[in-house]
Amino acid sequence: MWKKVKQLKCFGLGYFDKDKMLLQTLENKNDKNYILSYLDIETLDKDKLSNVIISVDDYIDMTANYSFIRRKKDNTTSFYDKNWREILKLNNTKIYTIKEEENSIWGSIDKGCLEIRKDTLEYYNYSKPKTNLSFPLIYKDIMIYSSFSEEIEAYRFNKGEIEFLWNIDIGSLTMYENPFENNKLTIGDINSICKYKDSIIVLGEYDLIRIDIRTGNILYHKKRDFYLSDIVIVGDIVYGVCSNRLCEFDVKTGEILRITTTDKTLVVNGEEYTYTTTAPIYYFNGYIVYRITLFSCAVTGMIGIWDVNNRKHVFTDFLGAGVPSYYYYSKDTLFIADTTNKVHIYKNV
Repeated sequence: MWKKVKQLKCFGLGYFDKDKMLLQTLENKNDKNYILSYLDIETLDKDKLSNVIISVDDYIDMTANYSFIRRKKDNTTSFYDKNWREILKLNNTKIYTIKEEENSIWGSIDKGCLEIRKDTLEYYNYSKPKTNLSFPLIYKDIMIYSSFSEEIEAYRFNKGEIEFLWNIDIGSLTMYENPFENNKLTIGDINSICKYKDSIIVLGEYDLIRIDIRTGNILYHKKRDFYLSDIVIVGDIVYGVCSNRLCEFDVKTGEILRITTTDKTLVVNGEEYTYTTTAPIYYFNGYIVYRITLFSCAVTGMIGIWDVNNRKHVFTDFLGAGVPSYYYYSKDTLFIADTTNKVHIYKNV
């Protein structure tokens, strides 16, 4: 049985290993520096980091093994390893977020992205080939961009240079008759892109498409008659949650394996509401957590949990005014950060 065990005010949340989370907090709203602390996942005790100082004007982001601090005072960005040793310092480089791949750390910058090689700490800037492209997915030596939720483009990269590989107009490929606009033919959107081995799985509003990353060949394109906002891949199964349904697809073929339904309504404060589920969704240890949106209700911040193995909805909770923005799970503990700088901590007891 899932239960909320703690709620914290927190301006940043990350993880470095399976035993502890990193919290970015303030003791008082007028303080000039954030407090960085390790939170023990099992005991939920906090241990303050006294050797790392970050101003309220600075910005921090982290992966499982690295973090960076962007300092406004001198316009520098410092990268740190798990032991908070500074491994690289860059001047006049404004990084917004980072992600970690097998051989490199990638940072999102104003006009493109930055690659830092883990072995040599050499770094390379890659300018966006077009201004409307997102932060790319990385597969070995290929970067995959999406633009305005309609197109996908792939480029081979090497030491700051890129080479165009292929482009697919997903919007035109996934056009549909919009039931909310008198069945007007509407250009489709890309709701989610996931890597699977040497391919990507693209979720359209009413489509599931698998594309070979190297060649751009479409391996399958499956239509469906219901909407999905997000998917997650576990093994060889694609899971999607839509309203009161848990959907399972064969990732290799795109075929629907199973659709499980639960109650079409939720009771909130004694009132019954229809609802839908929206991104982001997250898989952990046999469960899927997702955001819930109620129709005709002022309550915005809700999450639900599906038990994947038993195929049933098992838990619902209110986050308050915020909506979920980040999930992390370790040691039977689920962390959910929301858009109002709160962290909600749940345990399966």
